[in-house]
Amino acid sequence: IAGGRRRLLLIISSIVGVALVCSFLLSREVSDGGGGRIRYDPDVPVGAWVRDSERRGKGFSEKTAQGEEVLPPVVGEIKDQPEESKTKIKDQQKAKEERKAASAKCAESYDTTCRTPMIHVRIGAETPKLPPHACFNDIAIFSEADIGRGVLTASIDDVTQEVKEVATFDLSTTDGRLIEWLGSLPPRAILVVVSFGDVAERLSPDARRALGRFGARAAADWRGGSAYALLGQRALETGKAKEILLPLGAASSASSDISDCFEFPLGKLNASMEEKRESVNRVDEQRLAEVLRAQAGAGGRGEGARGVLLGEEWVQCGHTPACHVDLLPMHFYSGANKDDYPRMCVGGRMVFAAGLNEAGRGLNVAVIDSKSRKIVKTGHFDTYEKDSTDLELFLDGLVEGDIVAVVSFDEASSMLSDMAKQIFCELGSSMVHRLKFRASWFFVGQKGIRVFSPFEDLNFPAGNAWATPIDKRICVPPSSHLDDAIVPRPLVDSSSSRRADDPVFNIPILVVGGVNLDRLRWTLESLIAQPGINTQLVIVAHNREYKMAGDLALLFHFKPLPINATSKYNDLVLSSISATFSIFPKTTSIIVVESEVAATSDLLLYFSQLLHVLERDESIQLVHAFNYNGFNRTSSSPSTVYRVDASQPPAYIFLLRRSLYERTCCSTLHRWSLQLQQPGSAAAATFAALAPDVSRVVVARPDEITLADTGETPVFRESRTFVKSADQKVEGVERLSEKEYEKELRRMEEVSHTVDGASWATCQGGYGSIMKKEEERRQGKPLLIRYSDDRQLTEIVKCVGLYSAIDNRQQFVAGFYRGRIR
Repeated sequence: IAGGRRRLLLIISSIVGVALVCSFLLSREVSDGGGGRIRYDPDVPVGAWVRDSERRGKGFSEKTAQGEEVLPPVVGEIKDQPEESKTKIKDQQKAKEERKAASAKCAESYDTTCRTPMIHVRIGAETPKLPPHACFNDIAIFSEADIGRGVLTASIDDVTQEVKEVATFDLSTTDGRLIEWLGSLPPRAILVVVSFGDVAERLSPDARRALGRFGARAAADWRGGSAYALLGQRALETGKAKEILLPLGAASSASSDISDCFEFPLGKLNASMEEKRESVNRVDEQRLAEVLRAQAGAGGRGEGARGVLLGEEWVQCGHTPACHVDLLPMHFYSGANKDDYPRMCVGGRMVFAAGLNEAGRGLNVAVIDSKSRKIVKTGHFDTYEKDSTDLELFLDGLVEGDIVAVVSFDEASSMLSDMAKQIFCELGSSMVHRLKFRASWFFVGQKGIRVFSPFEDLNFPAGNAWATPIDKRICVPPSSHLDDAIVPRPLVDSSSSRRADDPVFNIPILVVGGVNLDRLRWTLESLIAQPGINTQLVIVAHNREYKMAGDLALLFHFKPLPINATSKYNDLVLSSISATFSIFPKTTSIIVVESEVAATSDLLLYFSQLLHVLERDESIQLVHAFNYNGFNRTSSSPSTVYRVDASQPPAYIFLLRRSLYERTCCSTLHRWSLQLQQPGSAAAATFAALAPDVSRVVVARPDEITLADTGETPVFRESRTFVKSADQKVEGVERLSEKEYEKELRRMEEVSHTVDGASWATCQGGYGSIMKKEEERRQGKPLLIRYSDDRQLTEIVKCVGLYSAIDNRQQFVAGFYRGRIR
């Protein structure tokens, strides 16, 4: 405990120290230099000053005989405002002084050779030593007070060059306000944009397209680890804006600035680009705050070293193909048993192997400098036989940015202390707390990482044997935090223009996280890999007692939502759905992703193809991505989708309409407490749903105890199939509306080969034998099996191998639509 407090105090003092230094450097960069004194005169109206006899207009200052400079009032300021407090007066005075200082800096670099109607524009992207800045002639667009993490923007009149509005958008919660603000700007408005901080992955495709309406093209390629700056204009042709994309670690240079004499407009303005402003779904920040306050108010609490001896060379550590030049190749092998040896390769050189750096039982640790890529030190710690004191001291000596690589061998858990586990957790481990006897573990973390590392794996042993050995090859980004390695997958080139405005990217996605962090990470990995995924719309709800689930969500650029719920998973799902509809008040539907599942790579494309029929047919209130009957022998057509009725409750992943949720849906869910309705009943016919023949969900099989508790045993009765292709097309979508589907069913019944259900109920010879006989008889026609009563239906379902379950003495058979299973 004492050690933990010492580290906490050191971290806090370091943060405070860094903040003070950064504040000093930023203020110095903005305020140093400047020629002449600057006088602020609130009686000078905006635009009523001149530079010389030939130029008059807004955005310029007037040099007086005394060498003073008269500045216009800050836009939006009310003159003669009554004093409310000394603090407010000081804040206003500070803002004025900061604006004066910034303009003085602009005056130093102003090129007076830019003659009317040219404007000398200088826009600088963020660098390690300088914050972003922007100048129009000798007027600063941003002051130090405007600079904050996110995107800094300014709207400028194209005729007078007057700064109309300056706004800073923190994208950590939503980029909706940025999109709305861009859409509200007047025709021909000049736009200046600079980024501050690593915020690229918070910018949705919607926001990137909004910047495209100001001539931006590079914004679509802006990714994590880089800074961005833009000079654009409303309705400017795409690609005609001036843009900068700069690595955040790059030093200031000519390439980090937009600096030239410009005349406005910047190019041809295309009036056809002024299309209607479409509403996008975003988190309602006020409602989100209310939900979080309500959840918080309901209770619950958050929660021995040596020098380096490098071994033999191994090209790219065995990677085929090779890692990208900017990435660091690594390989980890934990050994098959105690007579084997662990191996670790970093950057093409062996670091641990038999006889190298004392590789052996316990934990083998290497520290890598993130900038030079050099191994700083190594350590072997026998945490089976000795305590973890030396390991704790070794890890305490890390400096900010150090990369830590770990591989276990033989047995590493017996003497591994809680303190050591906590340090590994602070370095980004999500699995170390579950390290067990003879388990195999590898991990790559970083000092200063904000959330969990994506580079970690853990294998558990069966009984008293050794676990399956870790054998991993990875490519690690060494020059920035590891949590920058996870980025959303963009649309592929062939479909990017066609699907850019796909409404599926405007549907919020709710992930309901369970207590298993490994399975949750599996789920989130499958979502971040969805082409075109909009991270602004992904909410990860979790029991507030499990704060680490929220940290994991942040790693994937998703939004965590802590929920107060009982230990029942069903309660967590219901509370999460309610909260999601509340914080997205404009949305008509949400996609729900339950715990311990992975989405197939075509999930969003699947939902996208069905949205058209949902718009035309109000009777469809639910779209399943999971098929209860999706076993290998009963599911084979990935392009086929069926209508099903209310007897099939939603499971694992589904699209849910708000109207259904508010009316009848989801008082109970499939895993704990099914409330079943008889097939063909009036209640089942109140609405319809769509379900795929082949599932778009991969479901992890729970342990036997969980299976018994949740009633999911029939789901895992036999092997299941799921879609493998990322661009799987759905056929016959136009036939899924109520009238067309009924027409299709009647047509099939008319031409089908019909048999009595008695032979199928007895199942003489088994399914295969009966089906073989029917194949010979039906001669390619559809096969129609008629059943006489529920008893016969039960036997037929068993013979065919369909999903069925019993709850409260009622039988639920999956796939029914108005008394028929297709």
